[in-house]
Amino acid sequence: MKKTLITTVALIFAASAAWVLLQQPTDEASRAFAKGQPIKAAKHKQKLRMAAAATGVDLSEEGDRSSLGYASWFRDQRVYPADSYPRDAMKNAFAHIAANNLGRAIANDETRTSRGLPRAGGSTTFPWEFIGPSTLPDGQTDTDGSIGYPLSNVSGRTQAIAVHPGNSDIVYAGGAQGGVWKTTNATAATPAWTPLTDQEATLATGSIAIDPSNPDIIYVGTGEPAGSCDSYYGQGILRSTDAGDTWSLLAQPTFQFKSISKILVDPASAGSTTTTTVFASVRVGLFSSGTSQCAAASGAVTGGVYRSTDSGQTWTLLNVPTGVGGTQQVHDMSFGATGATLYAAVRGFGAQDTAGIWKSTNALSATPTFTRMANGYAQTSNATPSSPETRRSRMAVCEGTPDTIYTAVEALGSTLWGMFKTTDGGANWSHMDGSDSGTANYSSGSTTVSRLSGPNFIASMIGQRIILDGRMSRTVASITNINTLELTSGTDAAGSADSWSVASYPSFCDGQCFYNLTAGCDPSDSDVLYIGGNPRTFAQDLGGVGVANRLSAWRSDDGGDSWTGISHGDNVTGGIHTDVQSVAFDSSTKPSRVFVGTDGGVWSSDNEGGSWKSMNTDLAITQFQGVALHPSDTGIVLGGTQDNGTNILRTDLEPAPAFFHTDFGDGGQAIIDQGDGDRMFHTYFNQTNAFQGPARSTTGGDDGPGGWTFVGGYFGYGAAYQNGFIAGDPVLFYAPLAQFEGTDPNPVYFGTNKVFRSPDPAPAVPAPPLPGSWTAVSPNINSGDPTERVSWIEVFPALISGDEVVYAGGAFGSLMVAPDIDGTTSGCPGACTSTWNQIADAAVTPSRFVTDIEVSRGDATANTAYVTFSGFNASTPATPGHVFKTVDGLAGTPTWMDISGNLPDIPANAIAVDHTTSPEKLYVGTDIGVFSSSNGGSTWIYENQGHPAAAVFGLDRSSLTGQLVSSTHGRGMFEANLDIIFTDGFESGNTSVWSNAVP
Repeated sequence: MKKTLITTVALIFAASAAWVLLQQPTDEASRAFAKGQPIKAAKHKQKLRMAAAATGVDLSEEGDRSSLGYASWFRDQRVYPADSYPRDAMKNAFAHIAANNLGRAIANDETRTSRGLPRAGGSTTFPWEFIGPSTLPDGQTDTDGSIGYPLSNVSGRTQAIAVHPGNSDIVYAGGAQGGVWKTTNATAATPAWTPLTDQEATLATGSIAIDPSNPDIIYVGTGEPAGSCDSYYGQGILRSTDAGDTWSLLAQPTFQFKSISKILVDPASAGSTTTTTVFASVRVGLFSSGTSQCAAASGAVTGGVYRSTDSGQTWTLLNVPTGVGGTQQVHDMSFGATGATLYAAVRGFGAQDTAGIWKSTNALSATPTFTRMANGYAQTSNATPSSPETRRSRMAVCEGTPDTIYTAVEALGSTLWGMFKTTDGGANWSHMDGSDSGTANYSSGSTTVSRLSGPNFIASMIGQRIILDGRMSRTVASITNINTLELTSGTDAAGSADSWSVASYPSFCDGQCFYNLTAGCDPSDSDVLYIGGNPRTFAQDLGGVGVANRLSAWRSDDGGDSWTGISHGDNVTGGIHTDVQSVAFDSSTKPSRVFVGTDGGVWSSDNEGGSWKSMNTDLAITQFQGVALHPSDTGIVLGGTQDNGTNILRTDLEPAPAFFHTDFGDGGQAIIDQGDGDRMFHTYFNQTNAFQGPARSTTGGDDGPGGWTFVGGYFGYGAAYQNGFIAGDPVLFYAPLAQFEGTDPNPVYFGTNKVFRSPDPAPAVPAPPLPGSWTAVSPNINSGDPTERVSWIEVFPALISGDEVVYAGGAFGSLMVAPDIDGTTSGCPGACTSTWNQIADAAVTPSRFVTDIEVSRGDATANTAYVTFSGFNASTPATPGHVFKTVDGLAGTPTWMDISGNLPDIPANAIAVDHTTSPEKLYVGTDIGVFSSSNGGSTWIYENQGHPAAAVFGLDRSSLTGQLVSSTHGRGMFEANLDIIFTDGFESGNTSVWSNAVP
């Protein structure tokens, strides 16, 4: 399978990103707050964050998932210009919908969900039909085909897996924003899955627990605890008493705005719906929950360990020390031999002396007490600075011998601080070093370590973690001789005959330990340990598999002394997706059947990871970023996804509803030429001074991964490789991509902080150098703020007075329009011959992230345009609203109308317009689904029948075929049956159950 330079470059940048803290801007923001300027300071802070992400510099202390700015791209567009999310945003939105937006008639056989909305599943016909992907064959895995192993089916990010205690065929899985799924034939070659929670309070899933005495009782902790900024917060505990057929939402006030990392059901009291004791560990949660970059204001949210003694109805916060307000996070939790013994993994933060493992031996008593297990564990107190401090911890408690516990600990900077083991229930811990330990001398600030005792320093230690004095975690940079080694960074104090201990384990999550950090112990053998993460900083293959540098999952058979890489599987079944999020076991087999949940779905193994079975047969939890429609064939749909490349619905390549995996990478925006459906473009991620721009297919996307031609610009190789782009221009992680449909081929537009145009994008030709394929046709999106980036571009499909009309929106709420792009415009800035007007109205349109612009095709003058905004009204109280319209967009100062009507206050991500109706039928994709309006935006109907309550990132209607497709960030794509959606808001064929309440 051929590869292009883009794949290699993407891997290089993902592997070598350096995260830099810019403390001064943050301090400036803090000083502004102290002076009584909270709005101004918050806005300044968010601008700095987005600007930093655009230049590859992150203000976060833990780095970005998916590399170089994704967190800021996702999170900051929703929070800007404030610094936090409204606490009850999602809860309030659903309450608003129940009261104002349920205009569509509900059939008599439909049940109601726990949040009072219609459950899509009772009627026989719905306006929405799932079109895929049920699976992505030949998806992105650790092997990616380059080592001769086959590729594997993938789906999407999976945070939780639970196996029925008495039936190996019943397995539950929880998607990032895909909800809970169930299979009843898990041992079959191709398991079949059913979604269970499409219309519940949230599809974000953190933990699933099955009652051991009555497996029909299932508890689901909502909110995804992954640590990424697209990890949506939860709404409480979902409980089912009928194996997932129906659900009740419990304790929403308690867990609102939080993410539940683990649920445990006390086996002694299990089996009851009223008297069972249940524990829940909680992370700080937001609209997206996760890193400290995304955290709420200090004290706004209380994390920790909660307990219910009435089967989840009410909850009490236990006294597990978790640090100051706004930092409380418990990442993991486990029972010991009984429910009375409870372990909790508390996140470290700064100098707070609370990080590590806390244990209670009276967890069932009225007032449990917890003690920190510190003897031999990673030391993090201010008195003995760890440098770097610890952060997240994950535990593997061995069910058969519960006093044996393994932990993996993240360091500040998202490297692996270390792995530790206890065999006496936490009383004593040891660093897992395979006996590579002794004593040594070192000087303060020095990188040199001189061995006094213990085994010789040898070459295999290079790249491994070394723990000095039980408190300093470093990496071995080189071996000078058997008595001397060098560290990658200096020590923070001198040591005389202090302990040294070199890790026996691989650095399996470096760079993303805040996001991928997983450990699990085989219930039947405490010496068998599994760990999973992401090989972002590549590790040695200590098990001799023969394929180094690309392993995300490992197994030890001797309690951690030696390791075998298992993520590649074998040359028959192939490997698993990288980014391991969860591990579970079925102990009815020997050895135990192991399950892993990854960013690509679920796999199982009956031979301890020697080979893998992909369970991603119809587990539809793919996270799309957008959607592109074909000009004539409604069976062809293209879209980029989070961590699973760009994929296409094309039945001649894969039978529907499977999608063909057409290209590698993080898939971003996509377009299909509306005159030539075989000509397609899509972006990967973009970064200043790295690369930006799209890749191209001229064969309808059948090229296969690596076969697309990159037609953007590279930086760092010389001006000839920039292909017309401008080094140093800030750009969004997922930059906008658009096209003009009026000429053949369609000219393509791309946005940095300027609008670029190419009549026909082609690769850079450096020798001999040719003129770049791209030309800047605009000045900076906002001349008053050069850090703002273009967030959306829309081109009217016909020429006006011989010119192309282009609208553009920005990340800070700017709106611009150019009525006179003639295709030969001189480059901007400088001799820029096109006219760009700033058309945002500060008194009407909000200074929030512009997510979409749609220029009405029903107005031949190109004056009528619709714009959607992300964020929340509380962030711009003087200018609320999410959907706006102008009918004089080309006037010097157009008039804008807020047509948000009765929409809930929730981020709007996309808009589609049916210009064949009067007034034009409008569809808006939001973070909780799709709304429609047939009266110009005065009133909106929640179109959830057949469509899950998932975030809609892409919504497109073809003017040529009338096709309307929604792409979700967690539940794949859905197509609207426009024969069912009438302009009056009713369903055809259901006149007998029409509601009098329908407007």
